[in-house]
Amino acid sequence: MILGSSVKSEVDGDPDPASLDKGWPDLTSDLNGVNESGKRRHAEGWFAGFGVTYGYQWMLSKHWNLEASIGVGYVYSDLTLYGRCNTKIDTRKLHYVGPTKAALSIMYVF
Repeated sequence: MILGSSVKSEVDGDPDPASLDKGWPDLTSDLNGVNESGKRRHAEGWFAGFGVTYGYQWMLSKHWNLEASIGVGYVYSDLTLYGRCNTKIDTRKLHYVGPTKAALSIMYVF
């Protein structure tokens, strides 16, 4: 389960709130709640989600293994978009369903 607090997402370009719909939301957790990036527009809020991951491991030799995994899940986010001087532009509730993880790992077993 993913739990986050004080999520911020930098938005470059058009200050129109509809510009958030032009791509994947970039949600990064920042627990102290301070936007230190210096950008003029940002989004703050929280998110929660859950998902399922499936993985498989292959033995390449006595000491080397290869592992692949993929995950899908659901993320809910409640955010507020701010402009210059922390003026509130819009409030959004986002729902995301889709891939949340993809990994390929090479491991050495002692």
